[in-house]
Amino acid sequence: MEDSLVPTATTSARSRAFCAYSACLAQARGDTLEAAVIYKSRFPRSLFLSTIERSAVLPMSTAPGSAEALSPLADLGAAFVEILRPRTLLNAFTAARTAPLNVRIPLQASGARLAWAAEGAPLAVTNPTFAAGTLRAARCGGVVVLTDELVRCGSPNAVDLIQSDLLAAARLFVDAGLLDPAADGSGASPASLLNAASEIVSGGTNAATTLADVHAAVAALAVAEVALVAPVFVTSARIVVHLAGLRDAGGFIFPNARLDGTGDLLGVPLAVSPAAADIIALIDAAELLVGIGAAEIDASREAAVEMRDDPADPTVAGTVLTSLFQRGLTGLRLTMGANWRLRRADAAAYISGYVVT
Repeated sequence: MEDSLVPTATTSARSRAFCAYSACLAQARGDTLEAAVIYKSRFPRSLFLSTIERSAVLPMSTAPGSAEALSPLADLGAAFVEILRPRTLLNAFTAARTAPLNVRIPLQASGARLAWAAEGAPLAVTNPTFAAGTLRAARCGGVVVLTDELVRCGSPNAVDLIQSDLLAAARLFVDAGLLDPAADGSGASPASLLNAASEIVSGGTNAATTLADVHAAVAALAVAEVALVAPVFVTSARIVVHLAGLRDAGGFIFPNARLDGTGDLLGVPLAVSPAAADIIALIDAAELLVGIGAAEIDASREAAVEMRDDPADPTVAGTVLTSLFQRGLTGLRLTMGANWRLRRADAAAYISGYVVT
């Protein structure tokens, strides 16, 4: 059963319960009362059965700004986010600070400086520049399409597969949002960490030009007097493989470049994400503020959706819509509130156009 192997309400168990309930909600076509009945029939000894049953009769959601703190499902949705976070780039940014959503927080544009002074001489005076900002609860989410057969299957393997699909979709979304230089925060999404960062156009992919570009990225943060308390390089798996093979007369220039997330470039930790594509980014994670709310789920079979990750808005004449009912599919709509920003915009730099084959 969904949680029969877990004696206590661990984060993993709560996340799996969230995904198991998602499957029940999908089978119930979005009817929360029926979903609770299905959940009870599938998992009668579940540790979370009373939570699911209470949520079915409350006229509220787990969405920020509604009644998130009071919703019984908020705890399960938060557990899903806890399981998601280590699978995203945020896991590499261990020094990032968690900040509440929709609350004003202090930001810093420049730092303080000290200087030596002789006895009796005046001390240096600097004026650090501060401002205030708010991590608004930007709504993010998408639709994950599952077959009706998978939704109706009550086996633990089906729950694992549904959780895997939801986590994979959310991981790619979060990573892309963090790294897309074009995301300027003018629309529904927050600005990416690289939107206002120093851009270094790649001078080439051989050993000499690559090393020069990496040094330039470090220099960009150093010139801005970023402390580099917790710097992290981020790039794609294809680029990591290329970097690992670069060598000059002295040998491999990045001997510790590895795909498993434990490598480094010039002693700086190296994170790997497909969202990095053709860039090599350097981010001081100590300047990063992150806020992520609990996830919420809804389901439907009576919908026609555009099976794309960049759907037209509004739909146009050429838009191809797929009927979920006709195809024997069910759509799970996963949404959550999230936002991030650097306390200092110059705490990041990136090498663009680093294309390898």
